[in-house]
Amino acid sequence: MIGNAEQVRLYYNVQATKNVANLIEQLSTAKTDSINSKEENNDVQANEVRQYQSAQNYRKNDYYSNSKEELQKLRDAIAYRAETIARDLLGDPNERLSRYGKIRWGDTGKIQVTTEGKYAGKWYDFSTGQKGDLLSLVQRERVCSFFEAKEYLKTILGMPNVRQQYQRRLRLTILNNTLNNLKVLKSKKFKTCMNDQAEYMVMR
Repeated sequence: MIGNAEQVRLYYNVQATKNVANLIEQLSTAKTDSINSKEENNDVQANEVRQYQSAQNYRKNDYYSNSKEELQKLRDAIAYRAETIARDLLGDPNERLSRYGKIRWGDTGKIQVTTEGKYAGKWYDFSTGQKGDLLSLVQRERVCSFFEAKEYLKTILGMPNVRQQYQRRLRLTILNNTLNNLKVLKSKKFKTCMNDQAEYMVMR
């Protein structure tokens, strides 16, 4: 009986030693994973800063852009969708004073926007004598900068603008940060659980 008891005690001691060794190995792995997760999280945060700076640089470059080709593409799209843009900007036109290709706004039809022909996308204010293309009309009516007018028109025309590109990058960054935070949290919970189990085994 004594021999059997000794064997049982020896068996449990060996098993306890193996369990502690396994726990130590798991804790080491968990610590490494936690460090890697923190490093990944730092990388994501650094990437977020780079993306924001990139968006700001893009905005600055776009604002001061002298690309005639880019601006001409926008002007061509504006001329093609002149009526849609004018309605969005000025509301419902004065149907009584309007005619094909020349739409008027206001009770007296003071603002006219040409929607057909080679002058499509041009406007004229009979009350002030002001005139120009729809880019300048957007600036006047919305009291905004040239850059902001371009962003507004790009949105109406379905063209990609700076704000949309930055928002997409921001959403992706938030998603990556959330996933990495979950990894870190999971790693911390696992480490706490392993520590509790190790302390329990040592106390036994």
